[in-house]
Amino acid sequence: MTLRIPYYLVDAFTTKAFGGNPASVCVLESWPPDALLQDMTREHNQSETAFIVGADGGYELRWFTSLGEIDLCGHATLASAHVIFEHLGYKSNEIVFFTRFMGNLRVHKTPQGLLMDFPVRHYEPVNIPHAAIDGFGGLIPKESFIQRDLFLVYDDEDTIRALQPDMKKLAELGRAVCVTAQGDDCDFVSRYFCPGDAVEEDP
Repeated sequence: MTLRIPYYLVDAFTTKAFGGNPASVCVLESWPPDALLQDMTREHNQSETAFIVGADGGYELRWFTSLGEIDLCGHATLASAHVIFEHLGYKSNEIVFFTRFMGNLRVHKTPQGLLMDFPVRHYEPVNIPHAAIDGFGGLIPKESFIQRDLFLVYDDEDTIRALQPDMKKLAELGRAVCVTAQGDDCDFVSRYFCPGDAVEEDP
């Protein structure tokens, strides 16, 4: 079987090639079986692959990792908008993405760049799981929250940069882990670990 599908590899959140956070973007005419989307994602071997299909008033958008479909991905949405604005001849300054889990998402093209309007996840405080403490070498965060992912707040930027997680221990949590702290020359720094995925740390 021969497939000819427009494919783009986009580096988001950067101004230089081979930097930022890469995402694959595939432009489809219609939705094939999910198994094919999954096989394509594994072949691309990026942390996320976005699939877009033109629809009345915008584009349908779905995101996959090597293990399955996910409900939301920021940088792959930004990458998809870039492809539509820059390579598909899209004339409007706003794209509406129709998604299966998060409703409609909007991306605006501005002189400063692309502006994304995303839903807010409401995190709840949670007792710090032992697997999270063990997974970060016994280091205890000052705050811990949970929603889809576990969200851990530490004291300073240097702590975040120096973390060397034990992925096997973190995998016991059964979810991704975001770690963050106030930045020295920016608002905050963060890292995002996906112990159950083929890409253990998001680029």
